[in-house]
This record gives sequence, C-alpha cells and structure tokens, in this order.
Amino acid sequence: MDQTTPPETEIRKPRRWLRRGLIAATILVLGWTAFWFAYANFLEQQADNFFLDADQEVSQQLRAGSRRISGYPFNWYLTLEQPEITNPETGARLSADVGRVGFGLPEYRNFKWQVEGNIRLRLPVPSNNSEFPVGYVTVQAARADGYFTLADTGPRDPHISLHDVVVSLGDPPRVAGSDGTGDDGTINLDQQPEPEKPDFSGPVGSITIDTIDMALLSPVWPAVKAGDPALTIEASLHNIAPNLAEDDPRLAELERRAGQALGNVIDRFAFTVTLYGPLPRGVHSYALGLWRDGGGEAKLDDLAIEIGDVSLYGTGQGALDGDLQPAGSLDLTLRGHNILLNRLIAEGTVKPLMAEFFRTMLHHMITTDDAGNEVLEAKVSIQDRWFRFGNIQLIRVPPVIWAGSSR
Repeated sequence: MDQTTPPETEIRKPRRWLRRGLIAATILVLGWTAFWFAYANFLEQQADNFFLDADQEVSQQLRAGSRRISGYPFNWYLTLEQPEITNPETGARLSADVGRVGFGLPEYRNFKWQVEGNIRLRLPVPSNNSEFPVGYVTVQAARADGYFTLADTGPRDPHISLHDVVVSLGDPPRVAGSDGTGDDGTINLDQQPEPEKPDFSGPVGSITIDTIDMALLSPVWPAVKAGDPALTIEASLHNIAPNLAEDDPRLAELERRAGQALGNVIDRFAFTVTLYGPLPRGVHSYALGLWRDGGGEAKLDDLAIEIGDVSLYGTGQGALDGDLQPAGSLDLTLRGHNILLNRLIAEGTVKPLMAEFFRTMLHHMITTDDAGNEVLEAKVSIQDRWFRFGNIQLIRVPPVIWAGSSR
C-alpha cells in the first residue's frame, strides 16, 4: 500500500464531524424557529388583549384592523393596519395606514417604530378663550419613525421624527367690523390703503415643514419634588414655509424672495426646554396650579431661529404666576438686525424715520463678535402680563384662559 495514502479511519473522521455539525446546526435552527414562532404567538396574544382593554378604556381608545408579527429570525415587529388612537375626553386623534413597532436582538429593550401613509394627528387647543377661536390643530405627515427604551416603569425617552409635514389650524370665524377691524379680524391703525404687493399678513391656512425631530427625555423619573428635571424636550424643525395654493398671488413673491438674505422660509427652528418638578396631569387650570405650587418651572436651555442670513439665539426661564399667567425672561442674541430692518422698510411695514429711531434706541445693545460682525444682545421679559424689551415696558398681552378656569 502506498505510504502517502491515509488510513480509511482517518478519512471517515472529518466526515463524521461534518455530519454531526450539520445535524447540530439543523437542530439549533429548528429550535430557534420554534422559539421565535412561539414567542411571536405570545406577543400576538398580548397585543390582542391590549387592544381589547384599550377598546374598553373610556379615557383613550386604540383600534386597528389586521395585526401580525414579523421580523424572523432576529426581530419581532407588530404591524398594524389602519391604526387609530382616540381620546374621547379631549378629541385628540391619531390615525394612519400602517404602523409598525418592535425590537430585535441583542438590543431587546430598544423599541423602534414606524408609521406610514395618511398620517393625521388632530390636537385640541387647551383654551376656552373666546378671543382665540381655533379649537384644534391638524398635523399631517407622509412618514414618521423613532424609537424608545422599555424600562421597568414603562416606555422611556421617546425619539420622534416626522417627514413632509403640513400643519393646519381650525378655521376661525371672520366677522367684518366697523371699528377699524378688517374681514380677517386684524386691526388697521394707520388706515392706509392696501399695498399693491402681496400681503403676507393675511391668513395662510397651513404651513409645511420638511422634517420635525423631537426627543422627550426624562432625566429624573418620576420627578417627586421641586428642582427635579422631570422632562427635557428637544425639538428641531427644518424649512418651515407657508403652504400656498398655485393660484395664490403670494406664491410668486415667495419664490422671488427665496434667494434674498431674508426670505419667507424659516430654515431652522430648534429649542431645548426642561420642565422641573412633578409634571402636571393635564393642560388645565387645576393641574397647572398644582404644578406651579409644587415649584414647577421651565428653563429654555437653547433657542435657535435661522431665516436666511438672519439668526436669533437665546436662553431663558419661566413659570406661572399666581393667576396662572406666563412669567419669565429671555436673553436673546440677534445677528442680521440691519437686514431685518431694511426688509421691513422695503415692505412699508416700518417707515424710514421709525427705523432710524429703532437703530438709535438699539445702538447701546449692539456688540461685535470675534469675526467682526455686529450682534444685538437684548433681554425680553413678561411679568404681570406686561411685555418688556430691556427696561422698556411695551405692551400688556391678553390673558391666557386655561380650560377649567373660572374666568
């Protein structure tokens, strides 16, 4: 026998281990498949019980068409057809064509969700003030997605992104008066004729927003005493513009201004605000009063508004006074104030003489940054419903009448 030929037992040995490996892998796959489908069936039963309980809940109702679990082999996602969440007490409602929520391995506590098709969110305005007749806000979006963490106390730190958003207000009644008010309810003090150029002060109806990114973070949960940072809201909105019809005469003017230093599109509006103290259990006078009495306050950690070459940044804080009216202050930094004034002069909103008066009045508030650009720094505040710019008391704002108020 040739000395280079291995014995027959040495040839069979690797084949035997290969067969054993294949058998073990097959058993592992079949076992994991059985576990996945068993757990998917358990989740589906839990979802059925959840929807049954939610349908019987008076304060909030959750409905959906067909429900199914998908995501094999390493994910579990619950897909809902025609989901709808309704709060009969407030009239809030959320609906869409398809909703999807679930998790995967190894990050089983991080849940991802996605909603697509005809997303419509109807939010009530928490006010019974007859002077503010808008009863609800409607938000429509093409797609929404995000994620949250499932903690022992429930979902935590949700992140939300909305894409291709249209925001509409409820139609307020318009009554033409003989006391200087127009048919849109605005007060014309100078009684000058309407300008020939398109007037952007008229009703727009709705606005469009490319994307809305929001995070609701809970540094301390639950917040039980004053000073506890209960909720931090981080929000960023991009490309906010009026939603005008193709035959609207203001559309051509809007397109003309697109290339100017100050257009009619807000490039970015972002803020970070933290609420301190035990959070109110509703946006009505009783709950807000308890929050105020418990040391509740809000701090604006960051504010940014960017419109072309004009930008406004700020920080501040606020609370509710004894009459549940907003009170607080903002430290603002404005870049491009001359661009803003020149725009107001060109539109006829501010007369040249008045603009020079503003420049003179604001001169002591102007500083220069490291790049040599002029920056206007000012403090604005509201106290006892008086709005102040620096030390100048400008106007007394209308009261906010919360739902449930005796006024």
